[in-house]
Amino acid sequence: MKTLSNLKCLFTTLLAGTACGLLQAAEPATAAKAPFATPLKWKASDILVKPLADPAHQIISVKDPTIVRFNDRWHIYATTADTRGNWSMVYLNFADWKDAASAKPYYMDLNPNLRGYHCAPQVFYFRPQKKWYLIYQSQPPQYSTADDLSKPETWTKPQSFFAKKPAKSAQLWIDFWVICDSTHAYLFSTGDDGRMYRSRTRIGDFPNGMSDPEVTIQGPRNDVFEGSMTYRIKGTDTYLTLIEAIGPGPRYYRAWTSNRLDGEWTPLPNADTWQNPFAGINNVTFADGVAPWTRDISHGELIRDGYDETLTIDPNHLQLLFQGRDPATNPRYDQLPYRLGLLQQDSSKAAAAPGPRGPRMPRGRGIALGPDDKPAFADPPAGFNAKRANVPNGKLEMIEYDSKTVGTKRRMLVYTPPGYSTDKKYPVLYLLHGNGHDPTHWGNALYQFAQKIFR
Repeated sequence: MKTLSNLKCLFTTLLAGTACGLLQAAEPATAAKAPFATPLKWKASDILVKPLADPAHQIISVKDPTIVRFNDRWHIYATTADTRGNWSMVYLNFADWKDAASAKPYYMDLNPNLRGYHCAPQVFYFRPQKKWYLIYQSQPPQYSTADDLSKPETWTKPQSFFAKKPAKSAQLWIDFWVICDSTHAYLFSTGDDGRMYRSRTRIGDFPNGMSDPEVTIQGPRNDVFEGSMTYRIKGTDTYLTLIEAIGPGPRYYRAWTSNRLDGEWTPLPNADTWQNPFAGINNVTFADGVAPWTRDISHGELIRDGYDETLTIDPNHLQLLFQGRDPATNPRYDQLPYRLGLLQQDSSKAAAAPGPRGPRMPRGRGIALGPDDKPAFADPPAGFNAKRANVPNGKLEMIEYDSKTVGTKRRMLVYTPPGYSTDKKYPVLYLLHGNGHDPTHWGNALYQFAQKIFR
């Protein structure tokens, strides 16, 4: 009855607050010094930008924003999705955040050069050429240029960075991002495959001459998923990369740092996990008077300190324009009702102070049996709760399946043990959430438990 013994070990661990050797992970590697204090805490705004439909644009989603402050106005380019699943882009500008909801959208397919599939934009001013660049996926990486950011009708016909798809690029090659240092322009991308890719060309050759992509960050698929963005940190020689990850349900951001755009990237301590993300539902609270409207903290952009090709951010004034959605709705991906909101770093003492906690079992102790109680199992072997290094971990993944009962796609979290093989049969334990919850209800609790015992 090895399975029962393992279950007993698991539940004894849960009650006692100590770790079974079976589940203990190795010590984490030493990480680079953080360029700002972590863990971070954020305050989320209410919805600031919603999809605004017109007879020719039945828009149901606005997402993937890029933003700059220029001439005392905010300028946003973003992805749109309509009721038929068509992807395009939209532009809007406004002076203050309070005016965002009333800003008039310009749908980019009104520009004859940008009709059809173009999305996931990034905008910046390229000083060497004195031109604005709009980067986007079409599916390959493409760009347009303009002399005036505020005139979306003037963006030029799309041009490709590559004559054909490079052999070493991701199969699903998406979410392109350009940043420059003093000598080179870099094109980063992701592909829903656990990798971030990097190409580059000399500043004087940009946008031509991009090198073949190479992998620069790699990990499990859900941990290095998509929507990467890279910035220079003001006043330092440090660069920050954020990559969207999929937690036990909601999406969140992980962070890495490097002292070179062509260097190695190191996970940012206390900003690279589901429990301690750069930005995610576990470190976000909503502003006073704002009803929580999302659990996803997803594809967005940090507010920059300028608007040029260096993509510089001020570490003392971190803000993130992000996409979120009502977690109670779960249609197919191109119908998800994304809206835009703003995260502002919460540096208040209240954010730093630990919140109230419920009662806890004393660490290292189990449940004391009464004189009439009889144990259901023999005592676990001595040393079962001692730390053991180099023990493999299981895997927790969100999957989708076609439900014949409700006639749509459904999601569920699946935990598989170390060494899982489809050639073997395993006992299965089903955990069902109640009305008003979603597939993350069990997963969040289990993941938090795992985080405690995998240290």
